[in-house]
Amino acid sequence: MNRREIHKQVAYALMACTGIVIITGLGITEPGIITPLTFGLFDKFISFRIHTFLWGPFCILCIIHIWLTKTTHPKKQ
Repeated sequence: MNRREIHKQVAYALMACTGIVIITGLGITEPGIITPLTFGLFDKFISFRIHTFLWGPFCILCIIHIWLTKTTHPKKQ
């Protein structure tokens, strides 16, 4: 695998993680809306647990993404 493929995979993983963090955050604050939309998959308790668990991987993926972007696209002078 080359660097571009790794960067693409990290970007997709970060996008998926961001989407889940947003959905679970809404599931915590608006459980009456998110629970029926997810067919009961994300109730308030499950949303809170997933949301709390995902902050570590989200931060790691964000740091890797920024690092790969910075090293792949050097600053133009």
